Amino acid sequence: MRGKLVSGFVLIALLAALIPCVQAGPLFGLAGASTNSVALDSGDYFNIFVAALIILNVFFVLFIKIARHQSPKKELSRFVHVMLSLLAFVFIALGSVLVIFVTLVLVTISTDINAFVSAYHFFSYFIEDVVFGVIIAGSSGFLIFLIGFYTLILLHGNSLSEMSAMPTGSGAILKGTEFQENLRPTNPNLRFRVLKKENGKPVPDVKVILKKREGITFHTKFTDFNGEVRFENVEGYASDWQALVEGDENREMFRVMQV
Repeated sequence: MRGKLVSGFVLIALLAALIPCVQAGPLFGLAGASTNSVALDSGDYFNIFVAALIILNVFFVLFIKIARHQSPKKELSRFVHVMLSLLAFVFIALGSVLVIFVTLVLVTISTDINAFVSAYHFFSYFIEDVVFGVIIAGSSGFLIFLIGFYTLILLHGNSLSEMSAMPTGSGAILKGTEFQENLRPTNPNLRFRVLKKENGKPVPDVKVILKKREGITFHTKFTDFNGEVRFENVEGYASDWQALVEGDENREMFRVMQV
C-alpha cells in the first residue's frame, strides 16, 4: 500500500513538472501555430498503426511474463532497497507520462480536438519527424515502464505467483479449490518441486512426504537434481493429498509447489 502511494505521488509530481513544459510552446515562438502544418498521409497513419500493434503486443507479452515471474526478494541493505524502489517508481511514472504525452500528440494530429495542441507544439519543437518521434517516444515510454515494473518484482518478489503456488492451510494449490474434487481425475500422477525459501533455488535430495489429508496413508520419495519428485497413480483425487518436506512440517524452510 505504501509503495502504491509513493508511486502515485511520483506520478503526480512528474505530471506537475510536465505542465510548464507543455505551456512553454508560445515561448518557443509557436504561438498561433496549428497542426495543419503536419500533412500526414494514409501511409503515415498506416505506419503508426502497425508500429502501435507491434509495440502493444510486445508490451503485453513482456508485462505478463514479468507478472508471472517467480523471484524471491533480494537481500539488500535497507537504504539500497529504498533507493532502488524509488527509482523503480520513478521509471514507472516516467514511462506512463511519456505514453500519455504521445497519446495527446496523436489525438491532436489525428482529430479536430485542439485541447492538447500545446503538447503537440512542445513535441514538434524537438522532433521534426512527427511519425518517427511518436513511434520512438511511445516505445521508449513502454520500455521505461517495464524496466521499473521488473525492478519492483526483483526487489519485492511476486506475491501473486507465490499465492498461486503456495498450498493453503488445507493443502490446496489455490484458495477455494478444496471442494472441486469432481473436476479432477482419480488416481492422478502428482509432481512437486521443492524450492529453498530464502533464494528460490531447487533443492535436490530432500525427502518429500505425500500425506493424505484424512487418515494415516502416506508416500515418500527423494527429490532429483532439479528438486522435483513424482508420485504416480496415487489413490483418490489430487486434492486428497498434501506434500511437505520431512522435518519442515510448518513450511518455514522450503516451498513445495505442484507442477
